[in-house]
Amino acid sequence: MTLTLATLVIVLAGAQAAGAGVRVPASRGSLLITFSGVGGGSYGFHHPADAAGRSCEHAETTYDQTDSYSWSYTFVVPPGGGPSDAPLSLSGSGVLASIEQTSRCGDAQGRVTSCTQSLRAPTSANLSDLAYPEVNVVASTRQITIGAFGELVRAGAQASCSGPGSFIPNLVRGYAEVQASTTFPRALLNRPAGYTATFSMGGPGLYAGTSLSGSCTGATCDPLDCTQDEPAGGSPLSSCSFGESYTGTIEVRAVR
Repeated sequence: MTLTLATLVIVLAGAQAAGAGVRVPASRGSLLITFSGVGGGSYGFHHPADAAGRSCEHAETTYDQTDSYSWSYTFVVPPGGGPSDAPLSLSGSGVLASIEQTSRCGDAQGRVTSCTQSLRAPTSANLSDLAYPEVNVVASTRQITIGAFGELVRAGAQASCSGPGSFIPNLVRGYAEVQASTTFPRALLNRPAGYTATFSMGGPGLYAGTSLSGSCTGATCDPLDCTQDEPAGGSPLSSCSFGESYTGTIEVRAVR
């Protein structure tokens, strides 16, 4: 798509407008930026029973949770760069799902619990969140650097569950803070299609100090956080693992 209008007038019906259309001028040279992507992950653990038969006090438990999501946020930024206002448009959806199974233990019967919770794009109520969708642009005559942030939020305070168990989210919730950045020569915006950067967030972490994956197995494995922090010999052999990743694009076009 080539933007050929000297002034592009866009109807903003998103968070900043609080439901009422607002006409936002984008002057010649302004940057129209779309930050979009898809992601997903999993988290699970297995904790064996502490004993058999009537001596059992803690049942064998297996837990598996998955998450999948997608988002698309569009912004307009002045030719000289700077932070964006609220998105011109934003959309996003996803689902969290889990299943927990416990075996018979002592006099207690085994049970199965399944839970689901939807994800949605944030609203004006989330404007104060540090991860509320925005882009920040540093522009010079020769190159442009763009940093993009966004999030999806849970629809509802609690997951919907069938059974007596509980919902435990992934240890790393990528949907709560999606981010990416790109730097490119400004001359690439002269192309009719503008510039598109692809990104993939995987192994090292969503942000400094946060691992995107992990696992542990052994008598000292705590299944609730996948770390070796239970007292040595204080539990049966447990196992735990989690992982998260997302990919997407930052698309940039100049208004002409």
